[in-house]
Amino acid sequence: MNESILITTSEFQHTGGHNVVINNLSREICKLGYDVTIGAFSFKDLPSDGIQHIEIKKNPIDNKNWQNKFDLIHNHETKLNYYSLRTKTPFIFHYHGAMGKVQKINLQTSIKLCQKHISEIIAVSDSSLNDISDHMKEKISSQVIYNGVDNNFFNINEFQNYRKGEQELIFVGNLINYKNIEFLINAIKELRVDFPKIHLQIIGDGKDKENLFNKIKSLELENNIELVGKINSREEIRSRYLSSDVYVSASMTEACPLPPLEAMACGLPVFLSEIPAHKELIEKSSGGLNFSLENKDDLINKIPEIFHKKKDFGIHSKSFAKNNDWENVAKKVVLIYKKLI
Repeated sequence: MNESILITTSEFQHTGGHNVVINNLSREICKLGYDVTIGAFSFKDLPSDGIQHIEIKKNPIDNKNWQNKFDLIHNHETKLNYYSLRTKTPFIFHYHGAMGKVQKINLQTSIKLCQKHISEIIAVSDSSLNDISDHMKEKISSQVIYNGVDNNFFNINEFQNYRKGEQELIFVGNLINYKNIEFLINAIKELRVDFPKIHLQIIGDGKDKENLFNKIKSLELENNIELVGKINSREEIRSRYLSSDVYVSASMTEACPLPPLEAMACGLPVFLSEIPAHKELIEKSSGGLNFSLENKDDLINKIPEIFHKKKDFGIHSKSFAKNNDWENVAKKVVLIYKKLI
């Protein structure tokens, strides 16, 4: 009989950072011979690939039907750490980063209360592991396993061309404050002096969309920036990566974002803000450059180097993505399972 794994999150669907990780890991872990069940408070979608699912009650006391049924619990959300207090089953906390004050407070509280009951911590980057270490009074066995990417899907030669500029940049993500997209819009205005036909595709949706649209219009950048909106088709997103020269992000906080990895699998150099997770990605991959958010001229001054070294950066990007394929990520996770079960 195969060992049984319960993978937990608060809400399950097929899109969104946590859920993309859960979907891909679950699929690959199943291939490695484990029985995987996804547990959540609610399901917008049902798991694919024959993976089972169960509904978790929000009150930990009401979960007797599953708390000791599985050989291991692999939790992907901070607020579900409290369930470790009511089970003797090995419990892994897979930390994806804390965005915002509430999530950071919840991280601090859950680690303080649950650290004796968490068997292992998986962090998606060195910088995110540092977030947790600050709150540990007792050492918990921990390691960094980067998020993965589906290289077989993103590594193709035929695609629909969405290119609109002589130099084509792309960003993919939610249109919210900490993604700092206005910084990129202002940069395009400056870059247009030396690159009059530069073009930026912004893929995504969010509460800042209208403000960004008005900003683009006020700076008369409609020919240089396209607010594409949300795209549900993975094939179209892949085509837009492959139509571009460089992936760019000015985000102010990240743990291990998935879009840069997808772009790297397509052979794009990445040009990323100088925050810890982005600096780590560049240091580990040599797939691009970082730019300062404090000095707006830094992006302007460095972008010619990105264009000039595009081929070399792209080779390093693709190599890094290949090493972090979901299959390889799952094998690293399974080594932890074998240690704990």
